[in-house]
Amino acid sequence: MTLAESWLWLEHFTNLEKLPSATKRTWRLDRMHALLSERGHPERAMIGVHLAGSKGKGSTAAFLASILTQGGWSTGLYASPHVADWRERITRNGEFFAEQAYTDTVARLRTYWETMAPEVRSRFIDDWGGEPTTFEWLTLAAFELFRHEGLDAQVLETGLGGRLDATNTQVPLASVLTLIEREHTEILGDTLPLIAAEKAGIIKPGVPVFTAPQSLEVLNVFRQKAKESGSRLYSFDEEIDDLDVGLEPTGTRLLVEFADGSGVQAHLQVLGLAQGTNAALAALVIKTLVAEGLLPLNTHLTLEEVLKRGLETVTLTGRMQVLQHDPLVVVDGAHTARSVQLLTKSWKQLFGGGTLVFGAFAGKDIEAMVAWLAPVFSRVVVTKPGTFRPSDPEALAQAFTNASQRPEVVEIAASPAEALAWALNLPNPGPVLVCGSFYLVGEILNSRK
Repeated sequence: MTLAESWLWLEHFTNLEKLPSATKRTWRLDRMHALLSERGHPERAMIGVHLAGSKGKGSTAAFLASILTQGGWSTGLYASPHVADWRERITRNGEFFAEQAYTDTVARLRTYWETMAPEVRSRFIDDWGGEPTTFEWLTLAAFELFRHEGLDAQVLETGLGGRLDATNTQVPLASVLTLIEREHTEILGDTLPLIAAEKAGIIKPGVPVFTAPQSLEVLNVFRQKAKESGSRLYSFDEEIDDLDVGLEPTGTRLLVEFADGSGVQAHLQVLGLAQGTNAALAALVIKTLVAEGLLPLNTHLTLEEVLKRGLETVTLTGRMQVLQHDPLVVVDGAHTARSVQLLTKSWKQLFGGGTLVFGAFAGKDIEAMVAWLAPVFSRVVVTKPGTFRPSDPEALAQAFTNASQRPEVVEIAASPAEALAWALNLPNPGPVLVCGSFYLVGEILNSRK
C-alpha cells in the first residue's frame, strides 16, 4: 500500500470529522475497547499524557511531546486533524516515521479486518454499533505504530469531546484540559458546563489533572470531577505566579514563574500570545510530574534545561505559520471567537493590518469572528474552506461588509488557492493573513506544493 492508498482505506470507513450532523450515539468506547483487546492492548505499552479541550490542545500536546523528548523519552504524538498530510497525526520526536512504517501499520490493520472471524465481525455490527470509524482506526494505528517502534511515551490529543473519544482508553500519567469554549454544541451540549463535563470525561481515578485558565463555571465542573475521581487538580492560575509573553517577528518570548519559585525562560519559534499560555501549561505538567516523582528524567540536563529546549524546538503547522516573507503570508487555523480574538491581538502587535483571506464552515460563530477581524484588515477575500461541509461565502462577505461599513473591501473567490492569489495580486497587499479553518489552511498548503 502507498501512503495515499493507506489513507483511502482508513477514510472509507465512517469519518465523523466530516459528518457534523452525527449524534452522541455515534461516539462510543466499546468498539475501541474491543479493537484494543483484539490487538493485544498496544495502548498499554508506554506511559502517556492525555489532553482534551476546545482550543490550544494541539499546540500544548506538541510542547508536551517536545519536552518529553528533551527529557530523554522517545515520544509519540497523536494529534488531529491533520492540515496537509495525514502523517501529521502520528509522529515521533517531532518528525514523521519512515513512510513504510505508516503503510505497514495500515496494511496489518487491513489484513486483520478483512480476515476477521465472522463471529467477531458480527459483534461489531450487532453489539458495538457498527464498523470502527476512521478516527478509531487512526487511533489504533497510532498505538500500534508507537508500540512497534518501541517508544517510551505517547501524548494523545482527543479528536472531539473527551468522555467518549477513542483516545480515552489509556490510563495516563496526567490528564490535561485546555481552554473550553462553546463548540460542537449539537454533540457536546449547548452550555459551557455541559461541554466541560464531556471534556472532563478524560479524568481518571487518582491521575493528576492540569487545567488551563478557565471560566469559573468550567473550573467548577473540573474540580467536582477531580474530587469524585480522587485526583488532584492543578489550576494554571494557582500554580503559575507570573506569565510574561512578548511577540517578535521571529517568535515569542516567554517567561514563566511557578508558585514554588522556580521558572523557565524560552524563545518560542511559534508566534502568538496564546502560545505562551499553551507552552506554560505544558511546562507546568512536566515540572510537576518530575517533582512528584511520577516522571524520572532520562538525561543529564537539568529540568529547567529540558523545559527550555523542549519549548524552543517546537514548530507548528497552521498556527501563525509563515509561508513567505515578500510579501508576508501567514496561515492560522483559528476558527472560534476566542482563538480569532487572540490571533487578531497578536497580529495587530506584530503587523498592524493588511489583507485577510477568510473561510469558515456554516455553524461557526461567524459574527463574533468577523467582529474581531473586520476592524483590523483593510481588504478581505472570502472563500470556501473546503467542499465536504456547507459554507456560504456570500454570507461571509455580507458579514464583513456589515461590520466594516466598507463594502468595497470584500471580494469572493471560488477556491482557497484563488483567494490567496487574488489577495497577493492586489496593489500593495501588505501582510496577508489566512484564517478561519484548518481545512482552509490545508487547502492553501497543498496548493503550494
